[in-house]
Amino acid sequence: MEIIQKPSLLTKQILNPETSRQPRYYTPVVLNVFTILSALAASFFYRQLLDEKSGIALLFASVTVFLMLTLYNAMLAKDGAKRFLLLVAQGISLAAFFYDQPLNIVALAVIATIAFFTLGTLRGRRVLNNNLTIRFLRIGRVTLASAVSGLVLAIIILYVPRVGSQGMFISRDIFQLFFESGARFTRNLYPGIDLGGPIGSVARQIAELQAKNDASFARLSGAEQEAVLEKASDELVGRMGETLKLALTGEERASDVFYNGIALFTANAGETLKQQLFIGSIILAYLVLRAAAVGFYWIVLMIAWGVYQLLIATNIFHIASESRSQEVLEY
Repeated sequence: MEIIQKPSLLTKQILNPETSRQPRYYTPVVLNVFTILSALAASFFYRQLLDEKSGIALLFASVTVFLMLTLYNAMLAKDGAKRFLLLVAQGISLAAFFYDQPLNIVALAVIATIAFFTLGTLRGRRVLNNNLTIRFLRIGRVTLASAVSGLVLAIIILYVPRVGSQGMFISRDIFQLFFESGARFTRNLYPGIDLGGPIGSVARQIAELQAKNDASFARLSGAEQEAVLEKASDELVGRMGETLKLALTGEERASDVFYNGIALFTANAGETLKQQLFIGSIILAYLVLRAAAVGFYWIVLMIAWGVYQLLIATNIFHIASESRSQEVLEY
């Protein structure tokens, strides 16, 4: 009688190997996928904003998520080659919806993004490796500071093809946005002057401010004061028109008057001066946006820290100790 031997459990495992994945195996894959998707979303909403099809809130939301995921990847990914490949994919994704722009512009934006993001990741990893405990806020600060610099530079580079034929780097709508902020600041310093109205109204307010402490003006009758103010405001509008070489009626918005004056000056400037003004505008735009971004990346860092604490509490991320008695963050 033939005896049939059942294969042992060990024999089954050798003959029929089964690959089983731990749940944590998929965590970095999911994190990488969501990072790329958030970069694509940021690219899409920036393009929509430039095409005036969506507001800035969606861009801020997508960039916030993207920067948070970038920070987590910088802390979690230990393989330098994989980190760099992910950064390259992020840079390409951030410019994905600008495929119809000049290739040199898109390539420059991608290179700038990759360079600054790589710098931020290296700085963050250095802080992580040089401390026994995970100092999340310090790691996040150095990582996001470089990442935001790269994003601001990419935003400006991708905007360059939209500069008008007059060489004005800032569009009328964006200039209006900054002008309104300046008008609010001026209104706080000089409550009687509102730069947000027509230029004729602004001239009238300046004339009233000048006449306020004039004793001879105070002795005039109401009709005479009105005539003096009317004449002074008309003269001020006329002098402004001569200075800016514009025909003004007094009904134009003050922001439009200043924008048209700058545009006319730029258009009439020589090629050398025009290039210098253009380069100066780019540098100024970078400095202004980078300064404004400081508050933004601190907000992102605080949100990222709160989410990080939640991920630690739910054991999606966990802190482990290596043999060198240093805390590391793992999936």
